[in-house]
Amino acid sequence: MAEPLPLVVGFGGVNPAGRVSFHHAYRRTVIDAIDAASAADTYASLASLMNLGGDPADDAVRKHIRDHTLVRRIECFDPARVYCQRSATQQPANGEPLAFALNGKDVPAEVPAGWRLQRGEDGRVVVAAEQAEVLFPDRRASKVSSAGQVPSGFAADKLYPSRSHPRGLQLAVYAASDAVQSIGVPWEAFKRHVRP
Repeated sequence: MAEPLPLVVGFGGVNPAGRVSFHHAYRRTVIDAIDAASAADTYASLASLMNLGGDPADDAVRKHIRDHTLVRRIECFDPARVYCQRSATQQPANGEPLAFALNGKDVPAEVPAGWRLQRGEDGRVVVAAEQAEVLFPDRRASKVSSAGQVPSGFAADKLYPSRSHPRGLQLAVYAASDAVQSIGVPWEAFKRHVRP
């Protein structure tokens, strides 16, 4: 006969609609159709999550919350000016070999075919070549300009000693903590009854 297995249920984390636990994220998606008390509770949760200083009952704060949750224009960079590099082949304009100088540390480990190097006394290297492949910095418009992002202002790394964790790990740690808090049992009591 099998032993009964204790089942502890909790859920948590943050998605573009807000905090998942206690159904705040779901209520954000239907905020115009729920009762005023539930909407006020969800606005208060989002205002806290987004580190907003104003009163969550204020119309301007609520508009800010609506504008900076769910799917919206990308906020972490300007999608109209995404950094990129454009490749080109430099060739001499006058028929003479192409010549340019580099710092010694900037010379590629694998010197391209056709490059002739001459070291200068100042540590720089003069390169003579028939042509050179280069990358020029450029900007372009992203093909994607909107996405689901966590609510603006949410900073999981400020809620625990994150020690420079990457963003994905910060969100996972927050989600695990939120899920544990949502089970309704104090953590110390939980540890006494459930072995690792």
